[in-house]
Formats: sequence, C-alpha cells, structure tokens
Amino acid sequence: MGGQKAAELSAETSESFPQRTLDLLQHIILSHHGTMEFGSPKLPMIPEAFMVHHLDNLDAKVWMTTNAIANDPDASSSFTSYHKSLETRVYKLSNVKAPPAGPAKLPLEE
Repeated sequence: MGGQKAAELSAETSESFPQRTLDLLQHIILSHHGTMEFGSPKLPMIPEAFMVHHLDNLDAKVWMTTNAIANDPDASSSFTSYHKSLETRVYKLSNVKAPPAGPAKLPLEE
C-alpha cells in the first residue's frame, strides 16, 4: 500500500522516496479509523495519526448533523428526532440569525 505511488514519485523526480516517510504515511492511513471496533487494523501511535483520526471523525460527525437537519421530516420542530449514532437530537436553528437585542457592547468598551 502506497509503495506504488512512492515509486511513481521517485520515477518522476529521480529521487528515492524516503522509506521512513512511507512507513509513517502508511501508519496514518491504516490507523485513521482510530479503533479496531471501527475497522482500523492499527491503533494510532504517532501524533499525526491521532490528528487524522480525529479530523476524520469530526468530518463524519459534522456530516451526520447537517444531514440529520436536512432530512428531518418535522420542519416545525427546532430539533431533529433522536439519532443513535450521535446519541442526541440535533438543534436545527444554530445557523439562523437572531434579531438584534439592542446595541452590542464590545468587551473593550466596558
């Protein structure tokens, strides 16, 4: 995995692809699901792998929340129905602008 792309890059640049870099990239890819429970053959063991795992998880959660809002059948409710994977109901009005409540004071003006 990844060896073919590294070989192609080496051929294009006439420089060898560093084996250590290839090993680290492969570890990040193999561990990005974070846990064996979610199909990861390896657990993250380097900071970059943890970062990629958490970014991947965050991306999935944001997609689930926006999808839950977009597909909620009850347009009159401020919340979606309960979503087991998120373990909550999603508030649907967070991106709706509230009317101004009067002149806002900046923290520096107090």
